[in-house]
Amino acid sequence: MRFTTTNWAGTTLTAALVLTGTALIPAAAVGAAGPGLTRYTVHIDQVAVENLDAQSGPCGAEATITFDARINASIAATVPGLTQDQVIALASDDPDGLVRQLSLTTTGGFVIQTGGHTYTGRFTQKFVGDFLPNGMYVNHGMTSVTAISEIGTLLRLNSQGFNVDNRQGITVHSGSHMSGTGCL
Repeated sequence: MRFTTTNWAGTTLTAALVLTGTALIPAAAVGAAGPGLTRYTVHIDQVAVENLDAQSGPCGAEATITFDARINASIAATVPGLTQDQVIALASDDPDGLVRQLSLTTTGGFVIQTGGHTYTGRFTQKFVGDFLPNGMYVNHGMTSVTAISEIGTLLRLNSQGFNVDNRQGITVHSGSHMSGTGCL
């Protein structure tokens, strides 16, 4: 199973992209998460660059975004004793259905170069997914971005969305909302 979410620019990312990085903190925190489940938490510091085409760019133009992010990932899995690398792998792809809950929170700074302008700012992205006892999967996410251009223009982008999949993995209900102001 692959967990997907939509980032603030409207492009689909997988948790694998979000969790690819360096500077892992030594050991995953492990704790109880309910009957038969173990919770694992991983913290990652990451610098990543994303190139977007005009359709995906935040201001309707091609963009290069450099993120300096702190990622906190948490999963509740049906097996104890996972290593940090196994937790990261399961957060991006779970072919055996071991994950029952997934939570990702990413915060940090970024620089966007788009349309001949440079915006510098902060962002927060949250994603939560739960596998219900009846076999359905529910997830929701939000992203908030605030930046200022080199000439003082304020850029704000906010998005929220949710998705409900049935037992066969088919989306049966979803919704999203995105608003933005300040593009030059």
